[in-house]
Amino acid sequence: MTCAASSESPVARRILIGIGLLFLALFLALPLVVVFVQAFAKGWPMFVDAIGQPDARAAIRLTLLVAAISVPLNCVFGVVASWAITKFDF
Repeated sequence: MTCAASSESPVARRILIGIGLLFLALFLALPLVVVFVQAFAKGWPMFVDAIGQPDARAAIRLTLLVAAISVPLNCVFGVVASWAITKFDF
């Protein structure tokens, strides 16, 4: 296989990479920052008190259980799907 020459200029390529990284930051980092700011808005003692509630602990436990089940399943199905896509012609 040979690589085709790119018709993009290096400046355009860097701009496109920058735009992609900006969107990545907006969709991943910004929501996390907002969640942490809201969680600690009333101070550390209120956060610790809220985490200590039985309903909050049950919600955290359920979230971790669902993540522990869904992440390995998605990995298995993703590997199988990628193998099928590369192995067979559709």
